[in-house]
Amino acid sequence: MRHTANSPAPQKGIAISLPARDAVLAGFQGRFVEAQYVWTSFLLDHLIECRKRIGDLDAMLVLIVVGLSALRQVQKVRELEGEHISLGYRTSELPNKGETVNAYSIANITGIPRENVRRRLADLAEQGWLEQAPDGGWRIHRGETGHGKAAADLAELTASTVSRIADFIGRLATVSAAAVADRPAGDTTAGLAAPGPDAMAVAWTQVPPERPATRTGYTLGSLVPGLRAEHCRRIGPRAFDLAAALVGVPAAPAPGGVPGGDAALLLQGMLAEVAAQELPGPGGAVLGVDLDLHAAPEAGEEVTATLQVASVNRTSGIARLTARVTGEKGRLLAEGQLRVRPATAPVQAARVERAGLLLQRHPHIRAIETRAAALEPMPVAIAWPDDQDSLLGPLKAAQRGLIRPVLIGDPVRIEAAAREAGASLEGCGIEAAEAPQMAAARAVSLARDGRVQALVQGSLHADELMAAVLSRDGGLRGTRRLSHVFLLDMPAYHKPLLVTDAAVNIAPDLVAKADILQNAVDLGIALGIARPKVAILAAVETVNPKMPATLDAALLCKMADRGQVRGAILDGPLAFDTAMSAAAARVKGIESQVAGDPDILLCPDLEAGNMVAKQLAYLAGAEAAGIVLGARVPVILTSRAGSIAARIASIAMARLMVAAGG
Repeated sequence: MRHTANSPAPQKGIAISLPARDAVLAGFQGRFVEAQYVWTSFLLDHLIECRKRIGDLDAMLVLIVVGLSALRQVQKVRELEGEHISLGYRTSELPNKGETVNAYSIANITGIPRENVRRRLADLAEQGWLEQAPDGGWRIHRGETGHGKAAADLAELTASTVSRIADFIGRLATVSAAAVADRPAGDTTAGLAAPGPDAMAVAWTQVPPERPATRTGYTLGSLVPGLRAEHCRRIGPRAFDLAAALVGVPAAPAPGGVPGGDAALLLQGMLAEVAAQELPGPGGAVLGVDLDLHAAPEAGEEVTATLQVASVNRTSGIARLTARVTGEKGRLLAEGQLRVRPATAPVQAARVERAGLLLQRHPHIRAIETRAAALEPMPVAIAWPDDQDSLLGPLKAAQRGLIRPVLIGDPVRIEAAAREAGASLEGCGIEAAEAPQMAAARAVSLARDGRVQALVQGSLHADELMAAVLSRDGGLRGTRRLSHVFLLDMPAYHKPLLVTDAAVNIAPDLVAKADILQNAVDLGIALGIARPKVAILAAVETVNPKMPATLDAALLCKMADRGQVRGAILDGPLAFDTAMSAAAARVKGIESQVAGDPDILLCPDLEAGNMVAKQLAYLAGAEAAGIVLGARVPVILTSRAGSIAARIASIAMARLMVAAGG
């Protein structure tokens, strides 16, 4: 086709260089029809997504009219000259100058009866959305206000889709033509087969459509049999825990493979989500659910919940929807029926971000306690336990078989505290001491003599107990510097996290940090971590001579290379975000075995360590336990604000450390 001075200028399209005109004809035209099936399916997927964004049947019909008109424009090859092919289109002419769409095409796409489609199209024409062409087909009615303006806006929304489809067709032509040009002489095949949907999907998802701020539900008038909606979700590893927490049943399979209460809640919840968001959507009400449960979903399985309109009673205003939930490979999980009452007038609801949930469970600490309880109870001295808070922790630990307590303090006050707490002192040894300092000295003496294997702080101050432990005359000093280690079990982290030092060493130097680090590594190994990963924290990831923490981090890593720190994988300096998030490390271009997966955080000083540990405890829901290491026996320092559970967990840590020879 040649253009004269009086003919319209060629439309700007996507120019693609090809080997030869014959190759274009043989390669492109030979597979053009096959290609249509691929990219038409993606256009329809886009239209369905647009329907979800707008939210009612009328808008979906308008979009289909717009989309099919645009599709037919793209099907036309605008130019075919020599060695070039151009698949051009004009956004401005798609809505009002493209070919019209008939009701038969729309009925085939949507599954809605043809007569229903005709009635809805006529209604839309009266409202100003569409207009009927002389050939009997339908096209959108462009306008500056009202529905005509909205229809034009929908057409513009579809234009980006059409652009990507045109680009896909052009790339297909290039591939097919190249295959024809390269084929052996005498081979008359038409070229390569059209690329499959998976290949197109990669490019398709690169520019996802923006989701509108609102959605509109189906009304009683727009809800018709055959409408269908579904949601796909992957069952998270803790979804059953959440369901069990809501219904009060254990997160475990019911006997015989029948879904338990937790699985039933998950499946019903997925169907309720489809009903609330899509069918009938905002404004609708679920009146009843009749669901037969066949199997429980598995953690990690992709599950699809589907609702389809079976019948609509316009007199009673009630619709019946068939419900079905399937797992992977079509495995039937549940099926049944929902009765819903759609809204009588359109209801628009704002899209809100799904709330995130953190389940307050601490399985890692419980696992440590279970391991410790399997060992023989160890004798422990509790210094000055004269109130409920300091007494109940050791007594409950004794009930769980972790320790044999030796209570050192004023017997009268100890017995009074036990009576007030309703606890029994049976099985506990009691040694008299007149003052907290004397109780601390006696506890240390029992440890030096080997009669107890750990010390527990009672209601006396930590410095009173530590003064006795560090005494050069009769204390419990070992070969290493003493340091404190917090163990934190956080709902948002996949394993226990050790934080050190947060309670003993105020501003440790490099030598002290090496001891602090080795103490924490030894504890990690005692807790069952074969080779702990250590993130050495600082404010930045680069070594800066003006920031001593970065220098210490780099030197500690080199000391580990030389065997001066043993049994761990070290990396540092690392900022907190880089240490805890592999994604943050990737963004910063840091390759690390530790980032995103540390077992131990080594903090630059006591202030930083204390803030990190307590922020994680109070803001991230962590359960915290802690012990002091480096002495001849573990010392359990308990915060006065700490829970009884934290005290028991600290004792369990000490029991495992003693069992490991620490």
